[in-house]
Amino acid sequence: MSLDLVREVVKVNRVIKDKTTQIIVENDIIVPDTKPDVAQILSADVDVFTTDIEVDAKDENTLVKGIIRYKILYKPEDSEISIKSINTSIPFSHKMDTPGTTEGVRNIIKWVPEHVECIISNSRKINVKAILQLNRTAIIEEEHILVSDITNNDSAQVLKESMDLTRYVGSNESVYTVNETLEVPEEYPPIREILRNDVKVVNKDFIVSDDKVTISGELNVTTIYLGDDNELSVRYMEHSIPFSHVVEIQGVTENSSCEVDYEVRECNFEAEEDLDGEYKILKGDIEVCAYVWANEKADIDYLVDAYGMRSQFNIEKENIVFNERVFANSSQIITKEVVNIGSDNPEINEILNIYSIPVLTDYRVMEDKIELEGFVTCNINYFYENEGQKLSCYRATVPVSHTVEIKGVKPNMQCKPEMSLEYIDHSLISSKDVEIKLILNVDCKIYNTVERSIIEKITEEQLDESARSDKRPSIVIYFVQPEDTYWKIAKRYRTTIDEIQRTNGLSDEDAVEPGMQILITRKAE
Repeated sequence: MSLDLVREVVKVNRVIKDKTTQIIVENDIIVPDTKPDVAQILSADVDVFTTDIEVDAKDENTLVKGIIRYKILYKPEDSEISIKSINTSIPFSHKMDTPGTTEGVRNIIKWVPEHVECIISNSRKINVKAILQLNRTAIIEEEHILVSDITNNDSAQVLKESMDLTRYVGSNESVYTVNETLEVPEEYPPIREILRNDVKVVNKDFIVSDDKVTISGELNVTTIYLGDDNELSVRYMEHSIPFSHVVEIQGVTENSSCEVDYEVRECNFEAEEDLDGEYKILKGDIEVCAYVWANEKADIDYLVDAYGMRSQFNIEKENIVFNERVFANSSQIITKEVVNIGSDNPEINEILNIYSIPVLTDYRVMEDKIELEGFVTCNINYFYENEGQKLSCYRATVPVSHTVEIKGVKPNMQCKPEMSLEYIDHSLISSKDVEIKLILNVDCKIYNTVERSIIEKITEEQLDESARSDKRPSIVIYFVQPEDTYWKIAKRYRTTIDEIQRTNGLSDEDAVEPGMQILITRKAE
């Protein structure tokens, strides 16, 4: 015997692992032949991005491949130029144990440089050790087929419930290049040599429409360069590049909710001549990766139970587990810190720039709040009094502690906090003291793990002789037991809820209570 079942396909996301760990990447960097010998390291920083992720389900490990981009400013030996730079990119890989991983898992990897240590091995070789924070979120996309109704069977009784589901729509990774020419400020000298470029994505936004997500924002580009003037001055300039890009995701609509992650990958900057023949144009090619995934809220009616009044229903169930975003909170941290550069460093005459990276080290999900701990590394590049223009650098650490108040948050919920730099300013208090003002954006997404039991299959067969309704008394007086419902009673005696209520003069508003007497009449076959 067969039943006409109405089925619905449901796709959900489930976070199977959310982990933060530290790794150390160490490299020896050879000074290029075109660069002078190294006398002193002024500053060393790194950028990191992922190039590939290989999942080995058999051995339950994941290999992450990436590029680490080193940015080193140094004082050269025996040179008329006070500062030089080394900018080089080196591939690396890291294998991690990932128990329970499968081939279909989607890994989201985010890197945060926590600390960089740079040692001069000799005048032509530098050893750099970087401590990187690796944030891995492993998400599995699952497809389930649930039974939502039974048709063309007048003896079938069904019990339905409504499920508020976060349905997975789809995702896409899009890599695109932003090409832009930037002008050196009129009062600045032409570019003799580019020393350092940094790029970050700010003012992020997106618009969702049918089958596409239009992302937009600005690329904040900062540049330190050596001026082509008599003083060979060191200059700092900042530019903003607006961008807009369309990412296609089949099935996404304006009702979908999206999350977008950005990663700045390859960056290439070159000085070009302007109409006057001066190198006052900065041409940039910036490769940006945008990873977009979309979900939507769906209210689904599904079968939780069923029985046949004249046949036996055999029900097969399965559990589905998915993550539901219950809160999304954005807040800001405004902090000030006075940094003393110490007696061993030359006195500050003028600050060139401050390069900062926020690092989130710990968080705790508590009742109605989330407590965050971290720090911001601040590399202070400054000029000091001496003959000519001399540059030095001091690395400071500003501690950060913040509490996000979110009514309804529970300790058993999952949280994905992110901290980014919105604004930095400074003021020189004395030749040894700098006040740094930071505005940090804190975004917290809170998820709840939901489990539902769904019917995936129902088969029909003839009733056993003993279960047929014509074998029981024409009238049964039933005493309601604890946990009984209309549905449980009707299913036990293969009748209907309507029949029980009609026979006993009850309505949907009347509850059944323990000890209550219910008359069950046998319906004629």
